[in-house]
Amino acid sequence: MNAPINIRALEREIRHFHLFCGLGGGAKGFNRGQARVGKTTARFRCIGGIDNNASAIKDFSRLAGVEGTCLDLFSREQYIAFHGHEPPPDWREATPQDLHTAAGHERPHIIFLSAPCKGFSGLLAEGLSKTDRYQSLNALTLRGIWLALEAWKHDPTELFVFENVPRIMTRGRHLLDRIGELLRQYGYAVAETTHDCGELGGLSQSRKRFLLVARHMEKVPPVLYEPEKRSLKSIGSLLSRFPLPGDIEAAGPMHRVPALQWKTWVRLAFVEAGSDWRSLNKLAVENGYLSEYLLMPESRWDNSLQYGVKRWNDASGTIAARSHPANGKFSVANPRIDGHPRSVQMGVRPWSETAPVVTGKMMVGGGPHSVADPRLQGAPLSNNTKHPSNP
Repeated sequence: MNAPINIRALEREIRHFHLFCGLGGGAKGFNRGQARVGKTTARFRCIGGIDNNASAIKDFSRLAGVEGTCLDLFSREQYIAFHGHEPPPDWREATPQDLHTAAGHERPHIIFLSAPCKGFSGLLAEGLSKTDRYQSLNALTLRGIWLALEAWKHDPTELFVFENVPRIMTRGRHLLDRIGELLRQYGYAVAETTHDCGELGGLSQSRKRFLLVARHMEKVPPVLYEPEKRSLKSIGSLLSRFPLPGDIEAAGPMHRVPALQWKTWVRLAFVEAGSDWRSLNKLAVENGYLSEYLLMPESRWDNSLQYGVKRWNDASGTIAARSHPANGKFSVANPRIDGHPRSVQMGVRPWSETAPVVTGKMMVGGGPHSVADPRLQGAPLSNNTKHPSNP
């Protein structure tokens, strides 16, 4: 009679370590990963992460299930170029031994890094990206990989996975070339690819990223599996799972609707799905009135008002030294702008479209993220809004 097969003997452990780990989203994703080749399965375990933000490290330790390390990976020259002054007396440059310590003196099978991308991102002006401040930040990509290569040079890590914004392939081309050459000197084969996270995850958002994968040629065979691509979902397929906006009882206070004035809601209502505020130009206006609707805007040309718009043929008020909105109205209704191209940053997306990337910078001009929700017809907008007929 054959002895029972020990299933656990077919299980492997894959240890992963993170540079510029942030709050630990990547590490948590790795921990949730599953791998199977034939009868062999693998579980992932995080052995540490490094970031220079102490608050992020607290979150990392909680999400990754292992203590993170708060450490600045700048060289001294990079620190001075970025901050504009000498580092404090207790500051020192990180060494390969520091990375070894941060990993609990274990050897990772995978090192994942998502180095700071501000200098590579298209959200930063081209001129600013070339300054010493952002060039020093960009150089962390090269320094981080060099530190990791040196930390485990006697028993190399099997895989390096480096993620960033796609524009690094142009703005950071010189750094990528140096990184590729450095990895090849340590025995790695290097491949640069791009992918869309929305297609890999079947999401309602398109988010394109750059990915560099380096495998140690003596340890890893030349076979790497890529996840299959999935169709992007629509915004509506995601939002339809949630309660209606303003349903605080079902969804909690974070689902509340902003207390906008009634006139603002009216303006937003006239923005067509798939367009932005330029669609308001299609409205038929005769003598200052919307001829196709029973809505009439108030027209006041009172020079005593502090907040307002002056007519093209009016004289300007005195521009006081103190820059303050209440000094008077200095905006001008310019008749020359009709037909000129305008920004598409503020708009409304159709229910069936995918969402654009939500950037970290919170501002109105961040992009058109509002959605025309067909479920809202007849639904109350907010308890804080007031109709002018019911003040």
